[in-house]
Amino acid sequence: MTHELNTTALIARCRSLAEECESVSTRLTLPGRRSQMSVESFKSYINLNWLAGSLQKSDTPDEWLEITYAYLQTIKHNLPGWKAAAAYIERESK
Repeated sequence: MTHELNTTALIARCRSLAEECESVSTRLTLPGRRSQMSVESFKSYINLNWLAGSLQKSDTPDEWLEITYAYLQTIKHNLPGWKAAAAYIERESK
C-alpha cells in the first residue's frame, strides 16, 4: 500500500467517519423532507459501514485497501461542507 494504514486502522476510520456521516445526515434533514446532502451523507454512512465489514473478512486484497483509502479521503473532503450546511440549517430553523 502507498499509505501507512493497515486494515485495522482502515476499519476504525471507516466506522468513525460513518458515525460522523450519520450524525450530519440527521442534522441536514429538513422538517418533512431530506436534502440532497442529507441523502449523500447517509449513503456514505452505509457505504463506510459496508466497507468496514468487508475489510474484516480475511484475505482482503491490497487493491481493496487502496479503494477504501481513496473513498475515505473523498468523504473527509465532503464532510466539512456537509457540517457547514447542517450548522446553517440549524441556525435558520431557530
